[in-house]
Parts: sequence; C-alpha cells; structure tokens
Amino acid sequence: MGISPVTSAGTRTVTTLRDPSSSNYPACKKCNGAITGNSITFVDSKFHRHCFYCDGCRVNFADSGNKQVIENNGQPWCDACYTGSSGTSTNCGRCNQALSGSFVKALNKSWHPNCFSCTGCNGSLQGSFINRGGQPYCGTCK
Repeated sequence: MGISPVTSAGTRTVTTLRDPSSSNYPACKKCNGAITGNSITFVDSKFHRHCFYCDGCRVNFADSGNKQVIENNGQPWCDACYTGSSGTSTNCGRCNQALSGSFVKALNKSWHPNCFSCTGCNGSLQGSFINRGGQPYCGTCK
C-alpha cells in the first residue's frame, strides 16, 4: 500500500513502503532494512553490523570491541549505560556521552561536571545559572 500526499500544486507523489518481510532477506531489528550480507545475531534478532550499537550511548559494539552486551527491551545496551541508570539511558546533557562517577543534575538532565557550563560563553557556572530553552546560561550571557 502506498502513501499519496497531495502537494500544494495539486499533484500526487506516491511513495511505496517496502515490506522487508516479503523479501528473501532477514530484516535488521534496529533499522528494519534487509540484511543482504553478514549480520550480528543478538537475542534471536539480526542486526546490520553498523546498526549494532548501544541504545543508550550509541557506541557501536562491533567497532568498539566491547564484548559485554546487555539486553534491555530487546535492544542492546552497554554495561555502563544499563547499570548507570537501571536500564534507562543516562547521557550527558551537553556531549551526550555516557555518565559514570560524579555528575551534575540540573534542568531535568544529567551533566559531566566539566560539561555543565554556560551555553553562551562556556564559562563556569558557580552556584547559579539561568535556564534558557533547557540550557544553562550565566548571568552575563542570559
């Protein structure tokens, strides 16, 4: 079945949705694309090599050499992301890398101590900051 959105000019564009189950190739659990070459099997699901990454920090297991993969809701997670947040991704609000050790909680996010700085000037935020669009700013850059 196709999708037929009407454009402003009144013409129709037809986009056909591809059903990977109708092909002779297995579908990747992450992207749902057909796997025509080598694949990685994890918890009875197949993944493209480039799609086999931690669902928390997005680090690719095949490239990183990380051999410890934890299943969480059918998706692969690294130990740091899984144990650091009881199965929910805890990544830094600025750099999006996984958090470990001490971190700052502010603006409903977690931050590496060095990443929790003014979004405008990158200056240190000592004691107070201004929330602008969910990002921290110093009094000067507000």
